[in-house]
Amino acid sequence: MAEPKRNPGRALNQAGIKPISPGVYLRKHVLRPKDLNAAAAAKAIGLPLGVLEDVLASRRRVDEQIATKLEKFSCVSKGFWLNMQAAFDHSQGPGGPDG
Repeated sequence: MAEPKRNPGRALNQAGIKPISPGVYLRKHVLRPKDLNAAAAAKAIGLPLGVLEDVLASRRRVDEQIATKLEKFSCVSKGFWLNMQAAFDHSQGPGGPDG
């Protein structure tokens, strides 16, 4: 029997864990260990600096295009970035980044 699909935001909230934005994760777990600032990371990832700064500040959502670039840069799957964004969006309710 197939397991029911879970909403990642609800699962995290039910566990009492507040989802973090992909930008927070990116800064703490990818850029900081590599000792990269936003400008160097933007160049390495292939994103305009302003776009990366907005992602890091949780002002911009990680979309398909950004997730693809993050996957190539970080070796963390595109699905991980998109699921993390979905969980964060769910925890923020309507009117979050980009909308």
